[in-house]
Amino acid sequence: MISKVYSPAFYLILWVLLLAIVPQSHAQQASVSPQEGDTLDNVTISEAEARNIMKGLFDLPRLTHSLALGRIAKDERLTAFTDGFMQRNNIQVLTIGYIDSDEFWPRIFRQQRLNKINKADNDNLLAAKIIFVPASTEGPPTGYTTRLELTGKTSTVYELLSISQAEVDSIAASTSQQQLGNATFATPNEAKETVVSALIAALQRVEESSQEEKDAIAADASLEGIRKIIIRETLEAAKANVEELQTIGSLDPLNLNTFKYECFAGKEESYEILLDNTVRLLNDVDGLMSKIDADESSPTVLRTASLSRLGMPAPHFDQLTDGIQKLLVEMFCEYMTEGIQTPVAEESYIAYVEDNYFLVAPQKKEFNNADTIIVHEYLTGFTIFLKDPDGKVVELDTLNFQGLKGKRLSSGFALDIEDIQKQVTKEFSIVIDGLEPIQLFLYKKVVYQDITGDELTEYEEDANNGVGDGESWNPAGYACNNAVRAFVYYHNMDAVLFPETMPGQPDDFRYGSGLSGPDDPTVLKGEISWDGTADNIWVDFQQPGDDLFDTFTEVSKHSSETWNNFFNRLQYEANKGSVVVGVVHSSNRTASRGHIVAVVPKSLCSNDQRTLTDWKGEKKVLLPCAIEAGGNMKEIAWFKQAQSEVDKYKWYKYEN
Repeated sequence: MISKVYSPAFYLILWVLLLAIVPQSHAQQASVSPQEGDTLDNVTISEAEARNIMKGLFDLPRLTHSLALGRIAKDERLTAFTDGFMQRNNIQVLTIGYIDSDEFWPRIFRQQRLNKINKADNDNLLAAKIIFVPASTEGPPTGYTTRLELTGKTSTVYELLSISQAEVDSIAASTSQQQLGNATFATPNEAKETVVSALIAALQRVEESSQEEKDAIAADASLEGIRKIIIRETLEAAKANVEELQTIGSLDPLNLNTFKYECFAGKEESYEILLDNTVRLLNDVDGLMSKIDADESSPTVLRTASLSRLGMPAPHFDQLTDGIQKLLVEMFCEYMTEGIQTPVAEESYIAYVEDNYFLVAPQKKEFNNADTIIVHEYLTGFTIFLKDPDGKVVELDTLNFQGLKGKRLSSGFALDIEDIQKQVTKEFSIVIDGLEPIQLFLYKKVVYQDITGDELTEYEEDANNGVGDGESWNPAGYACNNAVRAFVYYHNMDAVLFPETMPGQPDDFRYGSGLSGPDDPTVLKGEISWDGTADNIWVDFQQPGDDLFDTFTEVSKHSSETWNNFFNRLQYEANKGSVVVGVVHSSNRTASRGHIVAVVPKSLCSNDQRTLTDWKGEKKVLLPCAIEAGGNMKEIAWFKQAQSEVDKYKWYKYEN
């Protein structure tokens, strides 16, 4: 057996350490600190305990390894980085290294070095711990595995970084796993370069995450300011239009374009109230913003407009498209028209639209003066038939529109809208003798055929596979998120509804739907925040992002559209082979979690179609066929959500 010979100087250093560290360590372990004049109790130890103490005192390998860890903490490269970290973040980094063991010397040095954290005068301190874990505590040291820990002395550290303690812990854990793993080092000196590089990498990642969060906070603050400016400018534009209309006195049939916003239609007798309300809103823009933020059903147009103007100088409203401007005014319409009663005319109009056009509510045929028929997209060659109060049919075709626009006409007049640009929202009003003007906006007719044959069979297989994955993932409970994301993946070969990276895990390790079973990893990465619940999906759809919003577009119910027609429209989309998902947040449900469904072709549902009666002012509302996997039963069935929650869903169509 070869023994190592130590010089007399080494033993001198050893005894100095014994005198300096050991008494201090034992004093710290005492429950009550001795005071001057106190009498200390006698301590009796057994011979075996004495032998163990003496054995520990002369455990020179563990002593030298503990001392070496102190030198690693003072590495020049590491010290230079932590000094820079302090200058950039106003946070001191205290690097300590110790062997995580209760043997004599490791325990002494661990306690002594951890005490440095509490003794430090600076509360803005991030403790960077390099921890060596012995492979064995029996006999001489045989090697160590290593890990890193980053711990803020106080909560102020995390506030300065703008990231949470959990995020910092996750960074330290993932960096340890990626750069240190389970590698075993014979001595601390052998591990020095590796652990120093790993600790610097962990601190760099903390700084990067901190800067990203600070940038996001700054962007949100900037975005908030732009939102406020756009609200103010929108209200000022609306006020200017009301004042212009008030000056005119009444709607001039030869100057219909003066009527810029649908919100003001039919309110000629209430301009003073409109102006008073608008001025009040201008004087309390912050209050209006609070109301909008509290209303989860508020349109996303304000955020979209604000994002489009981020980094650009004011004014903002004038730089937005006409369509966005009108949507913004309509968004604030309910606040500007508060207290105004809109009269409903007794006369009704029957309108039929042919040649590639349909009304907003295709099955609604009767309209009155309070209704607006909205049309976004049009070509030449359509005909409108209006029936006047006397039952006489007025036929409108596409001839000579520009010359006749705004004139009072009798039966048989013709309109030409050939030169109106496609895909730009336009409106025109028609005045018929004895009636108030009717504003018309048309949608281009959607022409399609229901999928059949092999195409329908393939769609059904994809839907059933999605349901099956939900069942395999959680047979006894809810799995709606996994069933729907699996269906979208099977049908469109797109993992967009899968969650992003699991925090603390490498980029190629994440859990998705049941495609690989509940205990197996899958490499399907999507755009949904971890951990991919229905609530996560709902929230992410409210936050415009690159891939998610390139893939889905929101399908909204129009103000003049019945609920029955809206759900018919969703069902039409699925019947022709499209994918439409509906999602609701837990805050809008009696259940403690959100829910997501996917509309599928009507022919995949059996039994009688589910119908809501006397709901939302409608006698009958037919609900669509959907993938339902929110409970013990995972199935394709008629949309079966609670009647009080049906209107709380938001719907999105897969477009990519």
